[in-house]
Amino acid sequence: TSSNPATDGGHSKDDRVEAVRNGFRAVCRFSTDRDTSADFRKSAGSMAISGPNRSSVVQAQGDADALERAFKDGGMAAVHKARNDLFRGAFKEKPEPCTEVEIEKAEDAAAPVSRSEVEADRGDRGRGYRAHCHFVVPGVDHGPGLHFNKNSTPISLIGPWRTSRSDAEADESALNEAFRAGGMEAAQNLKH
Repeated sequence: TSSNPATDGGHSKDDRVEAVRNGFRAVCRFSTDRDTSADFRKSAGSMAISGPNRSSVVQAQGDADALERAFKDGGMAAVHKARNDLFRGAFKEKPEPCTEVEIEKAEDAAAPVSRSEVEADRGDRGRGYRAHCHFVVPGVDHGPGLHFNKNSTPISLIGPWRTSRSDAEADESALNEAFRAGGMEAAQNLKH
């Protein structure tokens, strides 16, 4: 699959490219036909090969294309040679610096997501059920170049024990609605 960074906001929809800190890299899986009968620790099946970190999705996609061409032309030995050549080239050329927008979009792709669930007491106390919500609280932007406390933070909020699952599900819905309407403070006020 290939991706057009101009239309996807710089995020990679190409499963051969992953977002890494300050950029992107190719990660391709290749099937191997290794003989594993002599050593049980070696696994047959597939091997993941990563390329160097790149400042753009397009560069990482080019690396993925080069690795796949090498596999098609000469198998795993050619893939290893192509990977080594990619890394040598990456270290010879000074990488283009990522823009703030590219960095923020890569961080957003890996950002935690709010979620919730109802959990049951599996211990011997038999307390029942409770809502367990994981909310993502946005970081604080202190201005350009200042990255302290800028990342989103996941915070757990746990409801009281209830004797019925439906009561715990109602707590879960109420906590989620309060968070959507007024943020973490509203959800905490509802809990108390």
